Amino acid sequence: MYKGLSVGVVAPCFNEEVKICHVIQRVQESGFADEIIIVDDGSTDGSFSISKKMGATVLQLPQMVGVGAALRRGFEYAAEKYDVI
Repeated sequence: MYKGLSVGVVAPCFNEEVKICHVIQRVQESGFADEIIIVDDGSTDGSFSISKKMGATVLQLPQMVGVGAALRRGFEYAAEKYDVI
C-alpha cells in the first residue's frame, strides 16, 4: 500500500502501562510502520520504560499537556523523518 514510502505511527500515551505493550506489538506486527513513536504525556506509571523495552521511540513530555499537544509534538518529530504519518 505504501510501497516506497516511509511510514511513522504516532500514539499519545498517559498511564497506559496495561495496554501500551499490546498497541506497540500490533503496530509492529502489521508490517506497515517503519517506526512507532509513543508520546508519553507525563505518565507516572511504567508506560515509558515498557515502550522503550518494546522498541518504540519515546518522546517524553515533562508534564501532562493533553492529547492534542502530545499529538502535535509527535507529528512535529515524525514530519522530519517520514513520508506518511
